[in-house]
Amino acid sequence: MEKSTETIEAILEAYQQADDDATEILSYINSISKPVELKESSLPSLVKNLENKESDVTKKYMSYASIVGGTVAAAVGTSVTTGMFSSGLATGGAMAVGGLGLGMITGLNIVSIPALALPLALKMLRNAKVKRYQKDNQESMRQKKKLEDVKKKLTIWISNLQQRVTELDEIIHKDMSNKFTEYKEKTKKFAQDISMQIDDFLNVDVNKRILKYNEVILKQYKLQKDLEEKVDFLFDEYNKMYAEKQELERQINCLVKLLNAINCPASVINKALNEET
Repeated sequence: MEKSTETIEAILEAYQQADDDATEILSYINSISKPVELKESSLPSLVKNLENKESDVTKKYMSYASIVGGTVAAAVGTSVTTGMFSSGLATGGAMAVGGLGLGMITGLNIVSIPALALPLALKMLRNAKVKRYQKDNQESMRQKKKLEDVKKKLTIWISNLQQRVTELDEIIHKDMSNKFTEYKEKTKKFAQDISMQIDDFLNVDVNKRILKYNEVILKQYKLQKDLEEKVDFLFDEYNKMYAEKQELERQINCLVKLLNAINCPASVINKALNEET
């Protein structure tokens, strides 16, 4: 009997936690009009809690997931694993590139959540206290279904940012390739001209030969100057684009962490609403 009471309390605590987290997440995202406004330090508290498997909040979700199993256990297990994994990454690193698929990274062991036997789980979810909570808070939970719309919004933001990162990579590669190809062609032509002029020098007097040598040196200087200008241009442009890319990856990291966090309350609320109906 005591075990049943603990299980029922775990369900109710998870419902309340999901409601609190959903409220905080929705409020935070509604305050953001564009990704550049995202800041790691101001992300909803659930993001930080999921980085620690032993946090009280994480334990509430895992306890609930162990009771209901199924898609909820999968969602919570993935979110906890991804949260723990992301906490060990530097901002703007591999996580940003991983984007939407962090929880499914090859070789990443998803936290396993053992579930109760199905009949027992159903019995707990049909308990009078649980059903009363679901009924009394049904409208509030329905409001939290907006989390699904928010996920779509964040996913679009991530897609746009990742597209820009790809564009920057292509621009960097193209600019460097074009500039050095241009220089290579100039160098090749210069070498051919020098070869022809050296042959001609043999047929002119000493004074004219000296003048021609000076012309060659001047051309060599101009070629060297051209290379220096191209290198300076590429260096400046590369730094600008690299800085932009780092900023984009920072934004993507924040969005990925938000999406990952949303899955916990969203899965609990969806399950509660399904049970109620």
